[in-house]
Amino acid sequence: DNVMVHRDGRVLVMDFGLARERGAVELEGGQALDADVLTSHSELSHDLTATGAVMGTPAYMAPEQFSGIEADARADQFAFCVTLWEALHDSRPFAGDNLYQIMQSVLDGRLSPAKGDVPGWIHQVLVRGLARDPEARWPDMQALLDALESDPTRRRRGLFAAGSAVLILVGAIAGSSAWRQHQHGQRVAACEAEAALVERDWQTHHDEVARAFAASSSTLAGSTWTHVEPVMAAYARKWSEVRGETCRAAAVEASLDAETRTQIDTCLDAQRESFLGVLEAWTRLDGFDVVAAPVAAASLPAPTMCTNEAAASHRRLPPPELTTQVADLRRRLEHVGGLSLAGQYEAALVEAHAVEAEAEALGWRPLEAEVALSLGALYWETGKLEDARAALEGGIYDALAASHDLAALEAVTRLIWLVGWNLVEFEQARRWAKLGDSLLLRLDLGDTLYEAKLHNSKGRLLQSQGHSEEALVEYRRGLEILLALLEPDSPSIGGALGNIGIALWQLGRYDESLEQQRRALAIRERAYGPDHPQVAITCNNMGLVLWDLGDYDEALALHRRALAIRERAYGPDNVDVGTSYNNMGLVLWAQGKLTEALAAFEHARVIWSAALGPDHADIASTLNNIGLIQNDLGQHQAALESQLAALAIRETQLGPDHADTGMSHNNIAVVLRSLGRREEALEAFERARSIQERALGDRHPDLAQTLVNIGALQIDMGRLDEGWATLQQGLAMYEATVGKEHRDLLFSLLRLSDAALLRRDPETARSYALRARTIVGSGRELGDRVDRAFAQLRLAKALWALDQPQQAREQARAGLEEIEGLESDATADIRPLLDEWLAKHP
Repeated sequence: DNVMVHRDGRVLVMDFGLARERGAVELEGGQALDADVLTSHSELSHDLTATGAVMGTPAYMAPEQFSGIEADARADQFAFCVTLWEALHDSRPFAGDNLYQIMQSVLDGRLSPAKGDVPGWIHQVLVRGLARDPEARWPDMQALLDALESDPTRRRRGLFAAGSAVLILVGAIAGSSAWRQHQHGQRVAACEAEAALVERDWQTHHDEVARAFAASSSTLAGSTWTHVEPVMAAYARKWSEVRGETCRAAAVEASLDAETRTQIDTCLDAQRESFLGVLEAWTRLDGFDVVAAPVAAASLPAPTMCTNEAAASHRRLPPPELTTQVADLRRRLEHVGGLSLAGQYEAALVEAHAVEAEAEALGWRPLEAEVALSLGALYWETGKLEDARAALEGGIYDALAASHDLAALEAVTRLIWLVGWNLVEFEQARRWAKLGDSLLLRLDLGDTLYEAKLHNSKGRLLQSQGHSEEALVEYRRGLEILLALLEPDSPSIGGALGNIGIALWQLGRYDESLEQQRRALAIRERAYGPDHPQVAITCNNMGLVLWDLGDYDEALALHRRALAIRERAYGPDNVDVGTSYNNMGLVLWAQGKLTEALAAFEHARVIWSAALGPDHADIASTLNNIGLIQNDLGQHQAALESQLAALAIRETQLGPDHADTGMSHNNIAVVLRSLGRREEALEAFERARSIQERALGDRHPDLAQTLVNIGALQIDMGRLDEGWATLQQGLAMYEATVGKEHRDLLFSLLRLSDAALLRRDPETARSYALRARTIVGSGRELGDRVDRAFAQLRLAKALWALDQPQQAREQARAGLEEIEGLESDATADIRPLLDEWLAKHP
């Protein structure tokens, strides 16, 4: 209760908590009541909930609240006087049948006539408390209460004075129920008004954004708006729900302390700015922004992140003298985040640099760390990887120096991915991962989105190292957390499923991988629409899995779907369009359509060269593929030129010790071997091995491939024991990194079968050949049939050496049957080998 009676009979009115102390909380001022609200004939005690600073029960509101002017404690005084007047007179001081009439009475200062039985001095006290101008009211609530206790008749007529005191007491008690109702309504209304902020933002911008999508020339604009409109509306509702619950817990139920509420509100205010940044970007759409829109909508930070108590307790609040400036810069920084989500990177960078300069001038280090984090993310998005690294590292140092551990954790989480995946610096990335684990533990942020993101980054690091089994563990733990926190159709869950699918693919668990990718595809189609580039990413990944499964027709269909989506979204000259052509080339190559594959790779090279420049590191990848196809076509000199060009780009752009540079040396060696230049080939293979061991560590599939190539060449050069040992080393590394059933083992098993025969060990040769045939399986795609034919030729040779001539010839003939009817470049090697062997072994 707010009205209490002291032992000596005095009326004590306790803390009201209705209007804020001057400057304590900044309200959204300058907003007057809407006309439709003013003329409403709903009950006069009904609370207003969506008018910014105009919050409270209308019949008790001061003139400044009706006018949208910032309210302070003197509005409390006004409301109390209304309540006491009502208790004494049995009517309100300002007449009116509806809100509009009441408002006019209040704004005009037009009081209703007083009853004759209310002492005049009490009437004058209340009149002053109800003054139109806040400056004309009592200085504060205590002065008002003192005036009510100062009965001027007390010395002359003590008995009557006592009666007056009783009258005041009775009136106060009679009014206490109304006052409590008013106080509760005031607080509830304030919470509802706060909760409505983002929904009001959405309503304010909705039509303008809708018109921008309608006016866009992008063919995706209509379907994109259909998908993002409900997502943004749902986000606004969720934000409102969280803000309202927080406010009610603190202001109505008193179950949340003021400091925690401030932390949560600060976080939610930042998210509101991200939301507004996206909306602002959408009012000036271009084609790319339309494509980015569904991702932007889906990537807005979840409001529930703000309510995590551990995270809230670690958000840094500025000292009182910097509160306003820091709040403004943080608001602008979140706006930068919204622009970035919408794909407007240049505008975001301009504003981020402006905020950076002001933050440095302000000198509050936690804010400088947050700015560095924002800049690092922007540099990363725009391909400025070293700038991104420098910004994020600087942000970590600033954050740790300022005890801003939450910002440090976010920067570390990004650096693990950037340094480990993009920059391929594994040792440095591993150190960042250890720091991330320590920060997560210290902050007590287990089972939060922060932990899920950390698992995802660590998984990507392990994946880039070739440790797919460990990566799978990290990805699955991250998914487990996301499933507990997010809706099952959240795009974040789709992304996590996609990562799990890639790890399973690298482990050779193709069927499991395909299942995860199909789940990811379904989520992304629902979230973004069937023709969005995010869907193309999953189509691409599924195509790669099906390629390894030998289902080349479906793989090619998926890559063509991805190509069509990307061409519609970006036009024919986009980098991602080049990626689709490159991956189509891989499938065509596997189908034995080498000429078509070469054309696809050339198309990718032309697109990438125009979009990225002829010396970009990605150009080396397509030159590598072109060179391998040329080598298979017997165009060995052209193949060598392509591989040397790829090497030159990688050494210049990535450095001589980069893992991709090592792969170029491996591919050059393959061509030199085809040219018969074995000593040069061995030197190139050894260079590749040395670089890969430094860059990738002592256990990676790429290093395993190089070891197998070295072993095969050593055997061809007559160095049998040395080659056997190297092949065994390569096979063991493959088994340790991708598993014992992965198709990547095929070449090493076939060469080990050959080597075992040379070592006069036909039983071991047969064992390796049988294992190779088992790995190929029973698929009927061209690649399956050709690979089985190679395995059956090895079986034939081993069985012949085991003195089983009939079974040997059956295996060779079965090999010919496998490729019967196949007229393609893929059978050009195996067919003459089988024919020759059968001719020599009648």
